[in-house]
Amino acid sequence: MKHFFIVLLLFLTMSLEAQQEAQFTQFMFNKQYYNPAYSGMRGVPTLQAIYRKQWLGFTGAPENQQVNFNTPVAGQKIGLGLLVLRQSVGITQNISGVFSYSYSVVQSDMISVKLGLQASLEQFSINFANKDNIIREPGDPSTRDENTQATSGNVGVGLYVGHSNVYVGISMPNILESTIGVNDVGTQTATKAQHLYIMGGAAIPIGSNVRLLPAALLKGVKNAPIGFDTNLGIEFFQSLTVGASYRASIGDNGESIDFLLHYLIKNRLGVGLAYDNPISPIKDFSKGSIELLLQYDLKSKDNQGSEDMSNPRFFF
Repeated sequence: MKHFFIVLLLFLTMSLEAQQEAQFTQFMFNKQYYNPAYSGMRGVPTLQAIYRKQWLGFTGAPENQQVNFNTPVAGQKIGLGLLVLRQSVGITQNISGVFSYSYSVVQSDMISVKLGLQASLEQFSINFANKDNIIREPGDPSTRDENTQATSGNVGVGLYVGHSNVYVGISMPNILESTIGVNDVGTQTATKAQHLYIMGGAAIPIGSNVRLLPAALLKGVKNAPIGFDTNLGIEFFQSLTVGASYRASIGDNGESIDFLLHYLIKNRLGVGLAYDNPISPIKDFSKGSIELLLQYDLKSKDNQGSEDMSNPRFFF
């Protein structure tokens, strides 16, 4: 377990800055985005797609599309993952490709400890040529009449521990403060901030075919209050899960109350839907946010005699 303390110390000694990364309401079904150590954790090759539309009714509001794949290799000892994410906000767009690698430090029937590394490449672009743009100062050299873009790379690290019916993870997907802006006029350019994520969850039986699935996600970045998502789901017959979440930052009255529905079809195809109901002042202008998730296991775990897919380490 000495590896755990080494990685934890690494996280705690790193600086953090302003919130920039995408957020997902169904974070408990999208662990690979937050933590590279989750790659291969399900024990079978898994393909996932997510679509999120934020702040319905706002022109240019954030919109995300994500596709990811992860699989175990070398007898479950190693996990590999590939994630492609597109995020658009107004006239800006980010397209990222992420390769992740995980290694099992401890692996047994009761506990699994994985360390993860990732490398990413991101293309940031600003479409100044958009016909709907309104340029208040046409002579400003920081605005152009074209679509400009820049590319940067980054690395990340994560730790993921699953024990019986409990899991916990800690990660920093982007360690380097790489440049993400487009700037040729000599002023300061935006940089990628370091985001720290801590997640955890459990499965608590309350009947023969019913379980409570509490989960939480903490998000930290320098010069911004700590954000958190808390979720309580109720699972029926290891297939249908309904839940509600509360999203807020320390010191405010909350951002949204979210509702989730997830259904697992024949232990291989998962379909999830989430709706965010805003409770912050933005509620007077937005109709909320929606999120759709599809996940498919390319092989059946039942045929491999491996762990129950409903174990919280695998999410179902």
